[in-house]
Amino acid sequence: MSVIGTIVIPTRRSPVLARCVESWEANAREFGHRVRVVVSEDGDANPRREWWVKKLAAEAVPEHIARFLLYGDPAMAQPTTGANRNLLLLETAGDAVLTVDDDTVCEWRRAPGMRAGVAEGFGHPGRLWLYRSLEAARASAAAEPYDVLREFGARLGGASPVVQAGLCGDAAINTPFGRLLARGEEREEWVAEPELWRTRAVVAATPQEALVAAPQLMTFCAALDGRQALVPFSPMGRNQDAVFALVLRMADEGARVRHVPWCVWHEPSPAREFPVDVLAREAGVFHLNDGVALLLRHREPGSLRAAGLWLEELGAWDAGAFRRLLVSLRCEAVSREIGMVGQALAAYGSAPGWWGRELRGVLGVLEGALSGERLLAGAERLQGYVGMFGGALRQWEAVWECARGVGRPNRR
Repeated sequence: MSVIGTIVIPTRRSPVLARCVESWEANAREFGHRVRVVVSEDGDANPRREWWVKKLAAEAVPEHIARFLLYGDPAMAQPTTGANRNLLLLETAGDAVLTVDDDTVCEWRRAPGMRAGVAEGFGHPGRLWLYRSLEAARASAAAEPYDVLREFGARLGGASPVVQAGLCGDAAINTPFGRLLARGEEREEWVAEPELWRTRAVVAATPQEALVAAPQLMTFCAALDGRQALVPFSPMGRNQDAVFALVLRMADEGARVRHVPWCVWHEPSPAREFPVDVLAREAGVFHLNDGVALLLRHREPGSLRAAGLWLEELGAWDAGAFRRLLVSLRCEAVSREIGMVGQALAAYGSAPGWWGRELRGVLGVLEGALSGERLLAGAERLQGYVGMFGGALRQWEAVWECARGVGRPNRR
């Protein structure tokens, strides 16, 4: 059985980083494992970024590609979590690693209704349980000993280059919109309590281990198999882990994300709340990596190199033609959301009343987005970003081989 020997933690001045590191190191000690913990501070001050830029520029790719992977586009006001994750990929190339967010605690609970066996399919089989508070979520099941480094390591490899945990605690999402579209048992459990739909206290997990073909991934706690060829993260913007999963599947059609029915504790500090106007604020909003994903899916490239060439081609298009394509794809995406809202309203007859009012409000915002500024707000530099990301994908193989060739004494 293979035991993961490296834990990586991307962080950005987290007040709970020490709590995180201590909990994961304690778990390793509990089960008798020696583990290397690599903490990477996001931001330009990290000297390892510049070391790698120079290394890659000298041996693998043009400097502007190396700099983009590790810094993103400095002219864009976007988070650089993906660039930090790329740095950690380089630092640990050739190793199986466990990547965890800095606000997780290595405290484990079984998924509700946990059962034996492994399910296979395209879509994610998991579901959501909602609680009034983090304390209630924590009390929903007893914490149990769980040898995560051994259990995830045993499941990693071959067609499963990624293993993902379930989540207990803070929901780790920006909008609860998807909950309003729930059907069946999941809906019935909370629809009678209107205040529950906007809670951040959840359990989100699959009750049964599952191999999932759909490119769905959240890297709050996931094992990555760097012993085989991985792919880069989109260096900027939210939801870079979903783009990672999409590109990984384009690079290898047989790749699957393995979801385990165990939930790790997630508790940010300070505690988070959804804004009162969260639905109106988020519905139909354009996000950088949503645009990247739309453009990749439009062509569905069959290899990593083909994906890179397609994005580079888009980067070189006439600006007007690029905008027309993006408008078309965004209209299709927003129209799909409008269709899902309409189907939900039709299925339940707008009842209960509070639920119907919330969804009709979202519907109005989405319909307005089709012809308003919201459709492409924030997309001004997308074409240049897409072209640069395409260049990085096309040349990633050289980056990866260079990183794998760096001996451990030169890594952190």
